Amino acid sequence: DIGSSKICIALGKITKNGDVQIVGVTSSKCDGVKKSIVVNIDSTARSIRNCITKLKKMVDINLDDVYVALHGSISELIHNKGVVAVSSDDRVITSSDVKRVIESTRFVSVASGREIIGVEPQQFIVDGYDDIKDPVGMSGTKLEADVQVITVNSNIVDNLIKSVNKAGYKVKGLCFEPKVISNVVLSKHEREIGCVLVDIGTENTN
Repeated sequence: DIGSSKICIALGKITKNGDVQIVGVTSSKCDGVKKSIVVNIDSTARSIRNCITKLKKMVDINLDDVYVALHGSISELIHNKGVVAVSSDDRVITSSDVKRVIESTRFVSVASGREIIGVEPQQFIVDGYDDIKDPVGMSGTKLEADVQVITVNSNIVDNLIKSVNKAGYKVKGLCFEPKVISNVVLSKHEREIGCVLVDIGTENTN
């Protein structure tokens, strides 16, 4: 988590149950970022390196790559819909159908200089019946998806990646920070009924 005042890193491992167990968390001061935008790659890289060095002193694990959280302030959500025909002869919806309908929502016009980094499904619709969270295993002929397409400024993301690379590490993936935080802080019930989660950062909230 590359923020305007500090770099935060959490290290986790996958348990036998498929959950993530956090084994180390640390932070380091950062002055190369302003309002979630890298303004000094060298300074940011130095902060990332210092943070990971502190983490390595806590846990004896070699790190080569990291996931980077993208702040909501540099992201934009575009509502879009997708629709596909259910592919199986018995009209049972499979995970492949779900992947296809989500992939179809990526075909959306984005502004120059922006790129799509992910898609967050809001609901699925089977043969006109809406508010379905997981359609796999249901019967139907037409599968639709309401989604939020997440886009970011390509140059902002490139500079974040360059900072990580200059620190000596690779970016394994990008994740949408508001989604990540909501999964950690809020219960499934709170997310389903609707809940406001306010993330107050050094420069994101004034």
